[in-house]
Amino acid sequence: MITNKNLLLVLPSFFSCALSFAAPCPFDPSKSCQLITDILQDKASSGLNYYASTNYDHRMSGEINVYDTSKVIKSTDGKLTVLADLLNAGFWKSGEIMTRANLNSPPFNSPIPSEVWTTSEVKHGYLEVNINLPVCTKSIDGLCQQNKNPSAYNQGLWPAIWMMPTYDSNWPQNGEIDIMEAYPKNTAFNLTTGALHFNGNSPQCGGGDCRGWGYSLDSHQFPQLAYANPHSWGFEWEQDPNSRNGGYILTGYIDNVKTWGPLKTDTLPADGANALQRGFNDPNGGYYLIVNLAVGGPYAGAPNPQMQSASMKVNSVKVYQIGSAPSEQCNPPRDFSSSYTLDKKHIILSWSSPANPGTVVSYQVKDWEKKVLWKDNKLTWTDSSLPGTAGKFTYFLSSVCNNGVSQDVQYDVIIPETPKCLPPTNINANYNSDKRLINLSWSAPSQSLPVTSYQVRDWLKRVLWQGSSINWIDRSLPGTPGKFTYYINSVCNNQDSVLVQKDVNIN
Repeated sequence: MITNKNLLLVLPSFFSCALSFAAPCPFDPSKSCQLITDILQDKASSGLNYYASTNYDHRMSGEINVYDTSKVIKSTDGKLTVLADLLNAGFWKSGEIMTRANLNSPPFNSPIPSEVWTTSEVKHGYLEVNINLPVCTKSIDGLCQQNKNPSAYNQGLWPAIWMMPTYDSNWPQNGEIDIMEAYPKNTAFNLTTGALHFNGNSPQCGGGDCRGWGYSLDSHQFPQLAYANPHSWGFEWEQDPNSRNGGYILTGYIDNVKTWGPLKTDTLPADGANALQRGFNDPNGGYYLIVNLAVGGPYAGAPNPQMQSASMKVNSVKVYQIGSAPSEQCNPPRDFSSSYTLDKKHIILSWSSPANPGTVVSYQVKDWEKKVLWKDNKLTWTDSSLPGTAGKFTYFLSSVCNNGVSQDVQYDVIIPETPKCLPPTNINANYNSDKRLINLSWSAPSQSLPVTSYQVRDWLKRVLWQGSSINWIDRSLPGTPGKFTYYINSVCNNQDSVLVQKDVNIN
């Protein structure tokens, strides 16, 4: 897109899925966060993704849906759309993803094997899941298709972010962690809850039932409808240094604000302390992740009779390793952008200071061989050494601090070939029975400079007509058989395309 008469914005490619340096955690600046696994984007060394959708039946918990892999749609940017569709009265199919082992074996029957992820990967970790909570997308009266439905049409949807232990056969012997559940029945659609489930009874659990109702974690009420904006749910776990039982400390966050905890698992009632200890410390792995969209059940209640389809967006699922706050760490620049001149001889690079600039005194830019091209404290630099041709130009940018230099960040700028004014395509012609008119039609060219009009010329290449429509009728024919030759071209501002000859034979 032209930003001024000299510059053209480009979309650069940034190869690293995440920077591997630690930075202060957004939910607690006294701690450092280092991204370990981007579950939706990363692939293991085996080439497998860290999650898979499943064919599975959770109806033992009262849901009225089964899970089907076709109800999880992956877009090109890695984000997921999780669907729920009504098949017939009282029966739905919906989507879920898991990071569990053996997802391609019964009872899960996922057609795609995945890499396993559990909490055992990190002893002090933080899981962050960003989603747009589900909404009705199709209703009998058509209001959901128009985004005009009342919030009550979402009744019966049961979205959840939860964790199950590696040994999950005898539920809930090793506990269940519900990080987020939303839309509890008989409430407004601005409430989300969390809970732990384990065996036993205690007044501290809902209805005294720690297994079914569970041990409630603090709920959260949004000031507006919860599905109005995307939100992030965070779950932090760490070994309790004062525990003699292998206990953990758990904390929950929403949009980087603490909503419950820190909770020491050793303080849980009934079998809670032992269940969570077994779950986290299982030598075969800790807790794996599930993100799903259920329908019905005791939590959400019966679905609204108008609703026929719904969808939920899963934007990111990331795992961080937590450490102490970084001290005077030299972090690289961020938020890169670029532009180039129309003659392709200059690239302008821009960036922002790191979130915690600390002791940054300057920035440096290196070429593809990592030779320093420039060093200064400005947040922009122009490379004037370009040959004036299309191609990929690679740079490495870093911060220079009092205590050293940050890691390099690779940034690629792609300069494409200059677009040309291209002629119309798919030129067709037909004539009427009295042979006195010919109707010419064509299609607009793709990947051309913007076309402002088209021209039709006669056999001597004299302009007969110019206009913006994609058809023209020649009404000057003599009404006799013959061959009639036309030349058609596109007009792009101050440039014309080549002429395309079209011969029409009238018998």
